[in-house]
Amino acid sequence: GSVKDSKSGEPIIFAHIYIANTAKGTTSDTNGQFILDNVPAGKFTLICSMVGYESYIKNINLLPDKPLELVLELKISTNILNEIELVDKEDKKWRKEFIEFKRELLGNMPNAGYCEIANPWVVDFEEYHRKRIIKAHVNQSLIILNNALGYKISFLLIRFEKANDRLFYIGYPNFENLNVTDSSQLAEFTENRKYTYEGSLKHFFYALVHNRLEEEGFRVFRIANGYEDRMNQSLKESLYKDYFKPLEVTEVVSGPNPWGIYTINTSKMLEIIYTKKRWKDSPYLDARYQVSRIQIIDKLEVSQNGYVFNPYSYVVFGYLSEERLANMLPFEYSPEISSPINY
Repeated sequence: GSVKDSKSGEPIIFAHIYIANTAKGTTSDTNGQFILDNVPAGKFTLICSMVGYESYIKNINLLPDKPLELVLELKISTNILNEIELVDKEDKKWRKEFIEFKRELLGNMPNAGYCEIANPWVVDFEEYHRKRIIKAHVNQSLIILNNALGYKISFLLIRFEKANDRLFYIGYPNFENLNVTDSSQLAEFTENRKYTYEGSLKHFFYALVHNRLEEEGFRVFRIANGYEDRMNQSLKESLYKDYFKPLEVTEVVSGPNPWGIYTINTSKMLEIIYTKKRWKDSPYLDARYQVSRIQIIDKLEVSQNGYVFNPYSYVVFGYLSEERLANMLPFEYSPEISSPINY
């Protein structure tokens, strides 16, 4: 496709075009042209961003062996900065809000401690008289260096709101491998990615659609009506009293369709226990494992490797609710086929 100024029709060079949540990305050339190839079939979000312009966001449906050609017309941003605004080191209020913003965006898992937001000055916060409310805005994509997993992430943040203990954010990441300096760092990134994947939402959905829950270390139950808001301290008792019913995968999964996409649909909240990793905050005294719950709001479309094409169609509670940007892996990642790392 091509990238143009919506008013003048002039080509825009060096615009960043990418498929959200993947490692597929490129820039427009001196004629405003671009090509993204080897993109799998499925429903994705195409992003085009350029400093000084409003970001272009478009949902696309890619079919096998059917090229898609687009003209991306960017509008000049009304919030153009005349100069880069560096945050005053003495701005204690901004610093306090940024620390909380960073913690919520990256998460509290160990990987977050190895992540760095390379351009913090692009973040601004709304003024609120009420305490415990944070709304963040950015004037360009955040650049996040994940030194645990070996990714440079360009993250287009659309909305971020933290009110009391509730967090809501929408954004579109693009992944690029960090360069590695030696074989030991290469091995470290590979191992960290594998460990992060194990027990993740992506791993769970992979195991679910392939009917490999037990083999992959998951125990999954349907929660009885009226029990959603309660937690027994004993998993054995919950099963004995029929609060939980073992999940029959064929009741909730259909597919794949001709493009290799599965559908997951259930009105019941699911209890997910990952038995290969322990968790000190487990609600069960007799099952000290990672415990999560998932409520599917609208049927999910899932790829063969466990990627969910419509991630805002479910809500997660418990351990997996802490899975934020620091633990995010791109669409392409599979533990069997490691992402190429420059070395």
